[in-house]
Amino acid sequence: MITVLRVLKNDLKKIVLNHSFILSTIMTFILCFTAVVYVDGSGKEISVFEILINSEKYSYVHLNCTSILRDSLSPYLTIFLPVLTAIPFAFSFCSERNSGNIRMTISRNGKLTYYTAKFLSALISGGILVLAAFIVYSIVICAIFSSENNVVPILFQQYGGVFLYGTVSVIPALALSSFIKNKYIICCFPFILMHFYYTILSRISSKLIQDGNYKAMVSMDFLYPSNLKSIFVQSSEINPLYLIYALEVIIAFVFYVIVLNRRLDYGE
Repeated sequence: MITVLRVLKNDLKKIVLNHSFILSTIMTFILCFTAVVYVDGSGKEISVFEILINSEKYSYVHLNCTSILRDSLSPYLTIFLPVLTAIPFAFSFCSERNSGNIRMTISRNGKLTYYTAKFLSALISGGILVLAAFIVYSIVICAIFSSENNVVPILFQQYGGVFLYGTVSVIPALALSSFIKNKYIICCFPFILMHFYYTILSRISSKLIQDGNYKAMVSMDFLYPSNLKSIFVQSSEINPLYLIYALEVIIAFVFYVIVLNRRLDYGE
């Protein structure tokens, strides 16, 4: 366990202090402003960015920072997040594998220790990336818009959910990295995957709405990873999302270890 923590600490340091991590955090911060927070009478969706740019035009829109932050995961951010959270980990891991340094690290620490530390470092770095971007974004929003008296507890609850959302977002890239060495494929394929995934969900939701089956549509909420952002805000009861995404992490870890164990990068 001590060895895993030591390797994890070194991996996190390499990922977080890399310029790709900083750039990905900045991009995540910018994409937060594309969230739709208001729909006008004509059905046009208004983003935070549009309200800030055309403040006079939308002066009639009364929003506070709590309501804005509650809706601050836009479709753009949801689709791009698996890419942005994957970039720092993928660049570091692929560089290590392609250079052959993976053999030396495995020979010193062991296969399972190495795989466990890599898996955890990817999850944690993804969570830190999204959390850092959202914290800065929330500070900016609360500084511009009015806030409620109890905004601080709500913010910390959202921060916990945002961190979990960041950890889950990196899982597709993690799975790909177990058998692909090209960092660009690892980073780009999750974008394609999420695009198809949300397109399918959108079509299913539209069909359910047409059929008037609103109950089934609401029950599909757990299929949207973005709902993790509000997992600590919605209820004090045990949320099924805990079990669903905990199972997803376990399956991803087992897959990751099994695939890597079949490779010849054993340091022998």
